[in-house]
Amino acid sequence: MTRTVDRGTGRYVRATAAVTALGTVWCLAYLTVGAGSEALSYVFVPIGGVLATAAVLDKVRNRAGLDPVARRFWRAVLLSVGVMTIGYAWLAVDMLTHAAEARTRSMPIAAAGCVAAGFGFALWALVRVPVAPTGGVERWRVLLDRTIAFLGSAAVLWYVGLAPMLSAREPWSRQATLLVGLGFLAAAGAAAKVSYIVCGPVDRLAMRLIAASGGVPAGAVAVLAVQFGYVATIPAQSIVMPLAPVLITLGVAVQGRADRGLRPDRGRKGVLLPYLAIVAVDVPLIAVAFGARCAGRSGSR
Repeated sequence: MTRTVDRGTGRYVRATAAVTALGTVWCLAYLTVGAGSEALSYVFVPIGGVLATAAVLDKVRNRAGLDPVARRFWRAVLLSVGVMTIGYAWLAVDMLTHAAEARTRSMPIAAAGCVAAGFGFALWALVRVPVAPTGGVERWRVLLDRTIAFLGSAAVLWYVGLAPMLSAREPWSRQATLLVGLGFLAAAGAAAKVSYIVCGPVDRLAMRLIAASGGVPAGAVAVLAVQFGYVATIPAQSIVMPLAPVLITLGVAVQGRADRGLRPDRGRKGVLLPYLAIVAVDVPLIAVAFGARCAGRSGSR
């Protein structure tokens, strides 16, 4: 039984990693010798998304050893990944249909709506995971700490990622900017939530990987957008964003190990997180005080 499960989850991790590797090879070939059309960069995310959806579906269907709370979480993740995959598949079809306009064409509103809804389902999944029971003054202290951690993380992500993207010489579309912002929101919310979960049926590392699948690609895309402009769309779509399905399948694999008792969750409360968030917020404030632009550099090549 254990070997069967390991083989299944490992297969999805390897498959999504292979999609990312294939996207990397194609991107290098396109940028060096002009192989294929730019519109091909959009096919790697939905392919990886299909594999990630299948991995989460297998986890939901595997009722043995899966706690009801964990099953509820992974069902919401399944809905999130599935809806996002539909949105990115829609985008890929649109770009392939209008390949000559791929460099300047914006993401269809309906496709962006699907991806935005997927982020919403992911946030809902994280919110519904129970934290350690508290009462009285302790409950309000934890709530205050989590609020400080969330606002601090969000402020830093705004300064280093989203604000420079908004003021770049070649700003991306509103749809792309919104989705990057939602990715940052998921990352900040997960940081504030997961740090106060001591233990439980949903593995902490698995939740971090699910949150990172939105936050890490969003951060990398924001940096690429500011530094390289529209041309950054190619590595963003073929290399960076396909990392999200890899992280999701890794999250499924980690949850599977936790369900079988192979990775005991010895979580600790994030007592230092609010203080770290306050220090992190001071960094952009000090940078601005010493003359840095609030929105970062724009249009640098």
